[in-house]
Amino acid sequence: MDWVHNNVGEFDNCQRIVVEKQHIEKLLSDTQIVLNKKTQKIAEEYLPCTVGFFFGSQDYDDYYYQDVEEVRDFCKKTLAEFNFDKDVLQFLAWW
Repeated sequence: MDWVHNNVGEFDNCQRIVVEKQHIEKLLSDTQIVLNKKTQKIAEEYLPCTVGFFFGSQDYDDYYYQDVEEVRDFCKKTLAEFNFDKDVLQFLAWW
């Protein structure tokens, strides 16, 4: 949530925002940096956990890095398969 807020734009609960190709490219880059370094300092800088009990764990542990791997894989697949010229990718915040 923090990454989207800081890199794509501000949003409220249940609000859709457009995610453009350059956002996915930046997210992919940030996931690769975090996975290459695997330090809490780098993780907090590039992909910080969102504070609040409803956002899940705030630990930078194996589960965190597993989630980052899933986001990386999503970014790779989206960049390979999604047609940003024809379609609109949206992010919907819900908490």
